[in-house]
Amino acid sequence: MVYRESLKLQSRDRAVSFHDVTQQVKEIAAKSGMKNGICVVYSHHTTCSVITQECAFDMSMTCLLYTSPSPRDYAD
Repeated sequence: MVYRESLKLQSRDRAVSFHDVTQQVKEIAAKSGMKNGICVVYSHHTTCSVITQECAFDMSMTCLLYTSPSPRDYAD
C-alpha cells in the first residue's frame, strides 16, 4: 500500500526559515492507517532542503546562531 499527502510551506521574505513539520507528519502517518512502513519527507524544490534532526536543533551548524536574536524567529 502507498499513501501520499503533501504539505505546503512558505519561507518568509526570502529569508532563511525553518519549519518543524513533526506534528503534521505524525498526523498524516496516523491518517494513512498504516501500522508499519517508511515515511519519506522530501522537497521538490532545488533551493529547499529537508533536515532531519534528532531531539534538538543545533543552530550553530547553520551559522544562524550569530544572526538570529531568537531561535523562535525561525520556527513555525
